[in-house]
Amino acid sequence: MDINSISESNKVIQKKRMINYFIDAAKKIIQEESIQNITIRKVAMLAGYNSATLYKYFDDLNHLKFFSAMTYLNVYIDDIPLYVKGVDNSKDIYLRIWDCYIDHSFKMPNIYYYLFFADLKKTMEQYTEEYYSIFPLNIKIDDEIIKNMLLSYSLNTRSKILMDSCVKNGIIKKEEAYMADDIIICIYESYLLKVQKKLISQKEATIKVKEYIREVFNKFS
Repeated sequence: MDINSISESNKVIQKKRMINYFIDAAKKIIQEESIQNITIRKVAMLAGYNSATLYKYFDDLNHLKFFSAMTYLNVYIDDIPLYVKGVDNSKDIYLRIWDCYIDHSFKMPNIYYYLFFADLKKTMEQYTEEYYSIFPLNIKIDDEIIKNMLLSYSLNTRSKILMDSCVKNGIIKKEEAYMADDIIICIYESYLLKVQKKLISQKEATIKVKEYIREVFNKFS
């Protein structure tokens, strides 16, 4: 390895280390207060740097919050194998992975809300791709469809990949599949917002959305 390559590698390591410092500080605020209470100044002080240094690594406050929220997806991803264990039907895999996502997101609605509704300078897909380029996923599952799903950059794309498998296996027709998927995502997003605003309890929302997803799928298949 030449000197330039070593220098570039050190820069990447340093960038990841600095971003981690700021994310860890932001997560400390999330745990002690809430994601809404994160500020550039608070995070910079906790990390031991000034605000100008933080802005070298993040576009703005929402970029920082989004990266902080992304770290919580790892718990959901690690739980997927438990939800799909012993399941080989593409419809059941679709439903079980949605179950997993609902269980985790409705427990932490403020976090997952930022993954959908944050006012980002770039697109969610761009920031998600950037995040995974810095912190690659460690996927503990062999199923190629689920792997491809997890490596995609938005909920819509992830859900569509699972639905495509249902189409391929003749469980649901293509035209009905995409309409059903759109409705399911709309239902989920609507209830996530309701839970986030405390208009409905996490338990009630979880039961309803899981039931609605199955009803929609069955009506279209």
